[in-house]
Amino acid sequence: MRAKRVSLFRRGAGEAIAATIAFAVLSLAIAYIILGAVPRLSIAPSTASGAVLGGVEQLVVIQREMEVGSNRTIVIEVLNAGSAPVRIDAVLVTVGGTPLLVRLGSKSICNSTQPGVLVPRSSTIIICSRADYKPVGIVTQGGKVFVVNPRIEALFEKPTGIPMKTLYGGVTVTSTSSLLRLLYNKTIVYSGAINTTIPMKLLLNKSSEYVNAQLSASLVVVGLNPVNGKLNILIIGNATSGNSITVGNDAVDLSRAGALRYRLKIENFTGVIQIGSSPAGPGIYPCLINTGKSCRVTISSSEPADIIRLYTNTTTLTPQAVGLDPYIFVGDIDGDGNTETIFVTQDFTTGNSGSVNDVNKRFNRVALDSSLKPVRLILSTVNGSQYSAAVLSIRFFYWDNSIDDISDNDNRVIVRAGLLDTATGEVRYSVALSYYELCRYRHPPFSISYVTKDFMIYIPSENKEFQVFIELADPYSNTGNRNDADILIGLSYIGMSLVSR
Repeated sequence: MRAKRVSLFRRGAGEAIAATIAFAVLSLAIAYIILGAVPRLSIAPSTASGAVLGGVEQLVVIQREMEVGSNRTIVIEVLNAGSAPVRIDAVLVTVGGTPLLVRLGSKSICNSTQPGVLVPRSSTIIICSRADYKPVGIVTQGGKVFVVNPRIEALFEKPTGIPMKTLYGGVTVTSTSSLLRLLYNKTIVYSGAINTTIPMKLLLNKSSEYVNAQLSASLVVVGLNPVNGKLNILIIGNATSGNSITVGNDAVDLSRAGALRYRLKIENFTGVIQIGSSPAGPGIYPCLINTGKSCRVTISSSEPADIIRLYTNTTTLTPQAVGLDPYIFVGDIDGDGNTETIFVTQDFTTGNSGSVNDVNKRFNRVALDSSLKPVRLILSTVNGSQYSAAVLSIRFFYWDNSIDDISDNDNRVIVRAGLLDTATGEVRYSVALSYYELCRYRHPPFSISYVTKDFMIYIPSENKEFQVFIELADPYSNTGNRNDADILIGLSYIGMSLVSR
């Protein structure tokens, strides 16, 4: 009798196991039929869950297409969105329309990028080595079945995103001359870019010369040229007694020539630059802006610098237009390997809605600068027949000298990105950052705080080339005590992702 009972038990267990397997296969077959009823549809997660000892078992299964070797392959990504660790025993695949259970492992036709237990909030990708095996779901050791949940979104018909391409970053530019190739309007470097209340003239323009100077400065920018390890320098201020500069055989007493204002620009400098008694490395030194006192700057070159340009004030009292060159700086200011392009109209002091922002207090002369033409950089070209949209990711920092922010200035556009019609120069689409938005990223006293913003740009469906651009502008000129901000904005990185049409 005992032997008979054992025999019956074994037979019953075998039948139960067979029924369980049949039910599992039938369930998987039904899942496959459901999936097969909507071919080429996918990409929505399955979130079925069940309570297990130690937490809730909940997996999300997403179907993807990815590069495996030299081929595009259908894979599934499995995310543990529950609170319990899960071991994935098998992956459901189809071959010739037949649902199969396949163990995962290095010797199997299907493997996991993260074998073993899948802990909460981790993920793995299931890849099958044979092209005729398509993963559509998984089975856990606890017996739960999770499959891709088809939705109305076509995997192969959806727009394909192209990985981000660097348009500006690293050593895209290393000097003002290399920035020229990106400028849409190259003539503004020398004239017609900035309207200023203290006009400047180019007093010295030298190349391959030694330079030595003793200066009083309100703002100093020092950056590295990552290509050769030399320094680019921009010094802004108004000269006092004893200030001088010697370039080669030319010596200039700045106490008169730059009493109202000067801007000194040096590129590929080798030697020593000191602020006070300390050597100055890459960075921005706000001096007068933060402390109310000018810096004492000493420069002594050990090798000839490539470019030395000295801009000094004129005796003209009426506003005039000048070129962009003294307002633009190129150099790596933070040692991250990216050469920033910095547009700076700031000279001296801060202000509020009851006072003028930028003033030479020694002579009580207002030093306000505003853009006549924007600094527009052409970054790339795209064809409207191939791409429907572009996403520009822009890393930058911003500062202006208005203490009162929006009480002091109206909301005007400062940064704009978009598309130009290559043939006509017409702006076909653009998005912008205005002053009120940018005020969120700066706080007096001066400090650098990088921000990354994404710009979605829609591309017209036309079989023609469009130029991708970014432009910077100072839209503020004096109207009483308001709308008189001067700005400092630095571009660090620009990347672009395209969406296929």
